[in-house]
Amino acid sequence: MFEKSIIRDSNRNLYPLITTVIGILSFTLVEQAFILLLPGGTSNQELVVWSIAVPIATVIMFTVLGMVQKNKVIQLMLISEVGLWVSFILGMLIGETFHHWFDSELFNYLAMALFTILFGIFIGMFFFGKEAILLFVVVCGLAVIPCGLLSDAGVIDNFPISFIYGTSVGLSVGLYKRRNKKTMTIAVVIIVITSIAIVVLSNFMNEQGYYGKYDSRRDVDEQIVIDEQTVINIADPNKVIYFEDQVFEMAIRDCFSLDEGDITWKDIGYRTELDSDDFQPKNRISTLEDLKWFVNLQKIEMQKYEVEGDLSSFSHIENLKVLLMWETDVSGDLSSLSGLKNLRLLNLSHTEVEGDISSLSTLVYLEELELKDTDVEGDSNSLNGLENLKFIELSDTNVTGR
Repeated sequence: MFEKSIIRDSNRNLYPLITTVIGILSFTLVEQAFILLLPGGTSNQELVVWSIAVPIATVIMFTVLGMVQKNKVIQLMLISEVGLWVSFILGMLIGETFHHWFDSELFNYLAMALFTILFGIFIGMFFFGKEAILLFVVVCGLAVIPCGLLSDAGVIDNFPISFIYGTSVGLSVGLYKRRNKKTMTIAVVIIVITSIAIVVLSNFMNEQGYYGKYDSRRDVDEQIVIDEQTVINIADPNKVIYFEDQVFEMAIRDCFSLDEGDITWKDIGYRTELDSDDFQPKNRISTLEDLKWFVNLQKIEMQKYEVEGDLSSFSHIENLKVLLMWETDVSGDLSSLSGLKNLRLLNLSHTEVEGDISSLSTLVYLEELELKDTDVEGDSNSLNGLENLKFIELSDTNVTGR
């Protein structure tokens, strides 16, 4: 089945390295080419890019390695396309089932490992049969670790499919064709050492301040402190509150141990936190208008909840310091938050929010900003005046600049 290889594979020890490099170059270069060719860049077009680029990159990689005949090209493209979509669909279904069991960072690693393993199984079986499954599963799973660490270190974009597929499949092919106990041991040792080296180097560079002001690898060291002394007086403490959303009301009763009966403004108006550990709605919240009674909130965490609502519902909470609403159905314009002068942490990633990022330039205390996968636009340079900003994530948006 294999044509004569363009790459000389006589060196048993170097061959896995060569196949890995070829895999990385094939996948990343093809993906980047399509990103440049498709109108609109990368925003909201990842699946389109991957579905086109991955089959072509797979053919290029194995053609360079001399492992595919001309009459097998179409078959290989179909296999890689099916492998991509099967890995994506199954990975998303399984990931959606278990993602609440893990913190977000660990879940990202596990989900990406699952995507890569499933894709590797398709490629491994196509070229080598069932006996290659175990090796491809192990190698593809392990290869995600250094790739993810490079992503965390800011060296590569956040878990790019092309880089990880190219690395894992390329390394798997090289190890399988030159498989022996010594080669496998060396490969595992290299992966472990590389992972450790990336972590150490990343921490060193972070401590020495090599990362730029807007680099997402700079952590916020200062803990956000909720100030109980900063209180906004309530005009009518004994006013009985009637909630617009019954699911929200039940979650509030459970959160603050408010038994059945009337809830007055003083029962909730002086509360400073809606923390995800305690505030856990049992069904979908259809509106956030009831937040108008929570004038003293400083922290709101509703990430990954089934929540609808408009950003304008937060505009009156002038002492708000932390707003975490990622992976919800919140919508609205960013300008609604421009008056929240005390805001430190803002995460609206994977929501329906829109607007110009320049409207956040008034948030002088802002330290972390995450708006990934939103319809936000504008120039990130409009935030240059935010001297406290240490962490920013704007991938998959229409924001330009750096």
